[in-house]
Amino acid sequence: MVGVEITLNEERCNGCGLCAQGICFLDAITLNGKAIRNSEICRICGRCVEIYPQKALTIKIKDDAVKKSIERIKPLVDIQSE
Repeated sequence: MVGVEITLNEERCNGCGLCAQGICFLDAITLNGKAIRNSEICRICGRCVEIYPQKALTIKIKDDAVKKSIERIKPLVDIQSE
């Protein structure tokens, strides 16, 4: 999603591997002593952030992220409000 990013605080990561063990459905996280997120394939679903006990991964969402995403897909879908 436009305006959303995941960041890794390497100081908090202890290399436990929980975020890389079947959590990411795209296998975007690998370990090399610490977690390494492949931003090319990551879809920022947040599953790794939710499971991470050390809170080393965080999601940042800009205020206009949802609005920009809707604008981006608007030509592709029929959006109706009720």
